[in-house]
Amino acid sequence: MNIQLLLAAFLASIITAGHPFIGEKYFFGGIDPTSYPHSPFGDGDVTRRPMKIAWHLLTIALFMSSFALFALALTSIFESPRTIARFIFWQFVLFTLIVWALAIFRPIILIRVPLWIATGGIAVGNSLEVDLIEDARKRHIMLPNDIPVHSPFSAS
Repeated sequence: MNIQLLLAAFLASIITAGHPFIGEKYFFGGIDPTSYPHSPFGDGDVTRRPMKIAWHLLTIALFMSSFALFALALTSIFESPRTIARFIFWQFVLFTLIVWALAIFRPIILIRVPLWIATGGIAVGNSLEVDLIEDARKRHIMLPNDIPVHSPFSAS
């Protein structure tokens, strides 16, 4: 168990737990919804929604960082590149779901601010890459990451 990483994980968890609520109540709650300026994407509501999307994408990133820190502190789960790739996949799936959830009552956001295409594309591309890596390993094909590299920073 790594105490420093565990402490960082606890601190990240506290920030993660407060982030969505503080944002909704004090940041967005303190601004009159009709006072947002028009933007190239549309009216004030179209300006406000991407701001909320960005806020909650940060919440997801904080949550995933907390999870990763706990995993690094308490387990050896991230020793495999495949596990790291799957972790990143799920982070971008959650990003995409947040975009869709915040656009549900105003779907034009999905067209005017197509962030979900990038986040979803990263998730799909990551998933396909993991599948290709797994297939290559099953066929015993050596991949660039499989070549042993001796680094002055490695333990051995």
